Amino acid sequence: MKKIRRIAAMAAAMAITACMAAPAFNFTADAAKVAINSEDKATHEYRAYRIFKGTYDADLGLTITGFGEGINSTGLLADTSFTGLVITPADNTDPDNPVPAVTVRDFLGTKTDAASVAQAIEKLNYASGSDEANNLADIISKHLDNTTGYTIVSTNSAEPTTIPAGYWLITDTYDPTDDEDANLKPDAVSKYILKVNDISNETIEISTKKDVPSVVKKVKENRDVSDYEYLVGTTNVKDNDYNDVADYNIGDAVPFKLYGTMPSNYDVYKSYFYEFTDTLGTQFTAPANTAVKVYAVNPDSEDADTEADVTEITSSATVTVDGNTIKITLANAKTIDAITKDTVITVEYEAVLNNTAVIGLNGQENKVDLTYSNNPNQGGAGDKDKTPEDKVIVFTYEQDIKKVDKATGATLADAQFNLYKKVIEDVEGTPTEVTYYVQVDADNKVTGWTTDKNAASALTTGEDGICKVIGLDDGTYYLTETKAPGGYNAIDGEMTLDIDATTYDGQNWTGTPSEALTGITLTASGDDAITDISESLPTTIRDKNGTVMAKIDNEKGVKLPETGGMGTTLFVLGGGVTVALAGIYLISKKRTTDAE
Repeated sequence: MKKIRRIAAMAAAMAITACMAAPAFNFTADAAKVAINSEDKATHEYRAYRIFKGTYDADLGLTITGFGEGINSTGLLADTSFTGLVITPADNTDPDNPVPAVTVRDFLGTKTDAASVAQAIEKLNYASGSDEANNLADIISKHLDNTTGYTIVSTNSAEPTTIPAGYWLITDTYDPTDDEDANLKPDAVSKYILKVNDISNETIEISTKKDVPSVVKKVKENRDVSDYEYLVGTTNVKDNDYNDVADYNIGDAVPFKLYGTMPSNYDVYKSYFYEFTDTLGTQFTAPANTAVKVYAVNPDSEDADTEADVTEITSSATVTVDGNTIKITLANAKTIDAITKDTVITVEYEAVLNNTAVIGLNGQENKVDLTYSNNPNQGGAGDKDKTPEDKVIVFTYEQDIKKVDKATGATLADAQFNLYKKVIEDVEGTPTEVTYYVQVDADNKVTGWTTDKNAASALTTGEDGICKVIGLDDGTYYLTETKAPGGYNAIDGEMTLDIDATTYDGQNWTGTPSEALTGITLTASGDDAITDISESLPTTIRDKNGTVMAKIDNEKGVKLPETGGMGTTLFVLGGGVTVALAGIYLISKKRTTDAE
């Protein structure tokens, strides 16, 4: 039988490389004008392959006259994946009298002519996204004549491409490496179902339906900043204090988080490759691969109390840490039940800011990109593309202390200080202030913090009168002088150092360090002897926006007691006792004289 009227089923199953809104394919004449309506980011080429030749009649429909020049029919008929496709009869709905399903091979028997093959394909389930349609699309794509058996379809509806009657497959191809900047033009190909309505003398526009995932990296700040909000389906999820910019102490474990979306046409893929490539700056010590956790975040279920359902899928991912590069790979996301088109994949880990950290500008930049499947006809092992990279930045700072003679301004060596911070912690259920003393190495870089005052580092001024603490977060610190230079008086009590860095607080940092950190100030207080002299720093240091300096004056000589202090009391008491003893002596002497 060469006349086939129900050609919509055939066309929908056969049109392999884009997923359109409606599965219909119907020519109204012996030729049709076709154009692709797309908004391609990269350079695409759309090829039309004629699988079956035919002629069209308004009463008889389309008559198949042979295989088209775009298909290797011998290879197709020898392909067991094609002949093994199962045909489910349309009337197979009565559970008491089911009609046996047959394969394409059973249906064809010994027939190999184009019309019979077209009839077999027509009987497949051609619903958009069905296994039969997807499998058929992939199978036929393996037997196309990629040399000469195609017509390039116009992407300009004003100059459409004319294609003769028959059955056609449209392929969508592009090579991201041919783009001027492939990293800025990520794209994907489509999985077509072609819609050609019963219209004559009009151009049929085929709109592509494709999508690509996106990736974002954030760093958690240890103070209150704007929160990162993202959509999971239609659910808005908030991660408190995750941002593009943060500052930390050297030695701190810095929390990072990656967010990857899925494409809206995820369902048309049979397999889907998905890989984060996260690159830490060398100023960070990367985590062990076992410390990297992967989650699938989905819209909350009806019985959930939270804004989203979070499922850990670390065991389904392959995590590789090579130096400062972390790869998180889902070889085939389709095998993970928790992942749908609405899922956001998140990755969490901490990396330690080490002693190679840059002070102030240019900070420590960290980036991520995402490699993903971009061709639903090839599956997870096929074509891939990569998103543009997304970056965050982390800063750390330097606090200098300069000791000078108050009278002459001469620098003083061998003064010693303790620097510490106060943290409110939960101690056995009670908020308690805990003091942490800084510890530094031989280069004055922070190595850690201790609650044991005896284990604190003694910050000692050199011949230039300066001692440094390199690698501090911004915030409030406290300073006590534990030893004054010989012949000088130590500063009594506690001095306060408030380091305030002005950093970008938002989610759209452009990637320029000088836009992320715009300044740093110091407020020194607690004793008249301490003042901020950051502006006197050399320009090469000050312009890095990372170093502040406080000056502490010292005075020579014996320090006199303060008025009204305990010392005055002792002098008064001592004088009184002396006067009393003198009076007693005089009275005793007079009595002795009188007695004589």
